[in-house]
Amino acid sequence: MPKIYESPDNGDTVYEREFGTLDRTQIKQKRGKRIMQRQAAIKKQVKIAKSHGLKVEEPHRYAKHHALDCGVPNCPMCSNPRRQGKKTLQERRADESDYD
Repeated sequence: MPKIYESPDNGDTVYEREFGTLDRTQIKQKRGKRIMQRQAAIKKQVKIAKSHGLKVEEPHRYAKHHALDCGVPNCPMCSNPRRQGKKTLQERRADESDYD
C-alpha cells in the first residue's frame, strides 16, 4: 500500500491507524469477496429476469438495477405507493393490526 498521509505519530498512515496493517493476502481476500458478492447479485437478477421472460443481453446491466424495475419514476408498478397517494404495505399492516 502506498503511504497516503504521513502522521507525526510513528510514521503510521491514516489508513494504518484506522484499519491496522493488512498484508497483500488479506487485501486480496477482501477484494475477492466484494467481487463474488457483486457477481452473485448479478446472477440472482439475471435468474429473475429469465424467469419472467426478459431477454438478457448484458448481464452486467443488473449490477445496480433490479430486473423488474422499468426505470420510470412514476410507474404504478415499480414506484413508491405514496406517489399515487396510497399507503405502503407496512403502513397497511399497521392499520389492520390491533395494538389496543
